[in-house]
Amino acid sequence: MSAWIENITSNPKHAAALLGGTIRCKSDTMEATRIDREKRLVWSCIAAPTVDMDCELVVPDGIERDYFPDTIKTVYIDHDYKRYPLGVGVCRNLSFEPVTRRLLAQSYITTRAIGDELLVAIEEGAVGGCSVGVLDIDVGSPTDAELKLYGSHDEIVRRSKLIEYSFTATPCNMDALVELTRRGKIRRESAVAFGLPDSPERKYFDTGYSRIVNIDENPKPIRVIDYPD
Repeated sequence: MSAWIENITSNPKHAAALLGGTIRCKSDTMEATRIDREKRLVWSCIAAPTVDMDCELVVPDGIERDYFPDTIKTVYIDHDYKRYPLGVGVCRNLSFEPVTRRLLAQSYITTRAIGDELLVAIEEGAVGGCSVGVLDIDVGSPTDAELKLYGSHDEIVRRSKLIEYSFTATPCNMDALVELTRRGKIRRESAVAFGLPDSPERKYFDTGYSRIVNIDENPKPIRVIDYPD
């Protein structure tokens, strides 16, 4: 996570917005992801009212959106503006779903090669997460009422400002199952950018190699990506 924070704080676009404040990155699996190939649009959940693996919770309806996407709209991969300064797309719309209390995003994906490969990786399950970078505004220990509402957690971010979001292969919340039903290939450089295992001997990454395992001490299913020899 620290690499993501370093990426965000080193992006000159955000200098005026950060003002030395505390940045945190939180990611989640993309629930009910939908893709329109013709229009190059991806719909995904970027924040949900669930406790993450750091035992923290960022309240989705407490995320202010007057900076992103009102002023800045660039969407990245792993918040990495240095590798891809133009980003991988732009945010077309953010909406809060009051029933499930999720923050939903509509992203337009660039027509460049990295955009094409991101669409393949999302469709086939190799990239299955979104990460938000937020600026802390109101953070503290949960009250009894918040513990009752959200479940046990150590820290709650009640209010924050959205700085950006990214697509990622390494979500912080591992509750969702991922299974691949098709195979496709993306370039090794793109696979590494998406957070997938690196192998300098191979030019292409086969997105068909993925499986679900259960760890004895952790009853939640986690995704393990097998990289073939």
